[in-house]
Amino acid sequence: MKKGYTLIESIIVIVVLSAAVFAIGTFLFKLTDSWATVRNKNNIASASRLAMNRMVREIRRVNKPSQIITFTATEFRFVDVGSGTVRFYQSGTDLYRDSDILASNLNSSDGLSFTYLDQNGAVTATKQDIKTIRISLHLEYGDDDYYLQSSARIRNLD
Repeated sequence: MKKGYTLIESIIVIVVLSAAVFAIGTFLFKLTDSWATVRNKNNIASASRLAMNRMVREIRRVNKPSQIITFTATEFRFVDVGSGTVRFYQSGTDLYRDSDILASNLNSSDGLSFTYLDQNGAVTATKQDIKTIRISLHLEYGDDDYYLQSSARIRNLD
C-alpha cells in the first residue's frame, strides 16, 4: 500500500490554509489601516498644537494695545517688541502667519477665531481695553473635528 495523501485531503488542506491566510490578511490590513489613521490624527493634532503655541508665544510680544493694528474675529495683526508686523489669519483651510502656513485642515467657516478680553475677562471691542486675546482653532480630519483653545496676555507696558 502506498503512503500519501489523497486528492480530497490535499484540497481540504489548501482550503483550510487559504481561509487562515485570508483571515490573517484581513486582520493585518485592518491593523495597518488603523495604525495609519492614528498616525495621521497624531500628526494633525501635533501640527495644530505647534501652531497654537507659536501664535500664543508671538501674541505675548505685543507691548501695548496701541500696537494692535487689526483685531477682528478672524484676523489679528500687530507690531511686536522687535518692531516687526505680524499677522495671523485664515485663508481657505489654511492658518497663516504673514505669508507662511502654520497649519492646514482648518474648518472653512470657523477654523480660526479671536476673542478680545479686558482686564476683567469680559469681551471688549475697544482696542485700549484689550488685555487678553483668546484664540480658538477648529480643525477637521476626515470625520473627526479637533478643537483647540488658548489665550495670551499682552504685555501692557504703557
